[in-house]
Amino acid sequence: MDPVTITFLVVGVLLIASEALHPSLVQVFFGAAALLVAGLRALGVVDSVSTSLLLWGFTSLGLTLPLRPMLKRYFKTGEAKHDLSNEDKDAMGEIVEVLEAVDDTGPNGRIRFQGTTWSAQCTDGSIPKGGHARLVYKDKLVWIVEAVSALEAAPERVPAADQLSDKEKDKVKA
Repeated sequence: MDPVTITFLVVGVLLIASEALHPSLVQVFFGAAALLVAGLRALGVVDSVSTSLLLWGFTSLGLTLPLRPMLKRYFKTGEAKHDLSNEDKDAMGEIVEVLEAVDDTGPNGRIRFQGTTWSAQCTDGSIPKGGHARLVYKDKLVWIVEAVSALEAAPERVPAADQLSDKEKDKVKA
């Protein structure tokens, strides 16, 4: 094998292996194109270096542009990062009222939080209008919420024994 073919082979393997260091599904396609060019050079289909480079460039783009969006649905590439402000971190876990039905298909629901309404999306399933939800995190201007039970939404407050009047203490004993 000639040095150019070996170079394409080594670069292809290194590009595919580098996907483990920085998952983005780009290096895999560039590496696959390099391996394809190395194979075609080894078979004698492609001889010149300029043709090899052009073939590698077009094949890389031809694989990356249509296939990367499809594969991103199935593989987590580490791109989803939620950088929360302190206010958002403090709000996580709070129970809010659902103003418009919230589901997991997109940010098409609305919740009331801190005196205003916010777009919301559910982590799983749906929450009907009038229900209650727990704030999980905020993605840009959309709160991601999860459903809570009616008991969690409005726990019954039981006063401490020392706060009860004598009449109320008698009722509790009876």
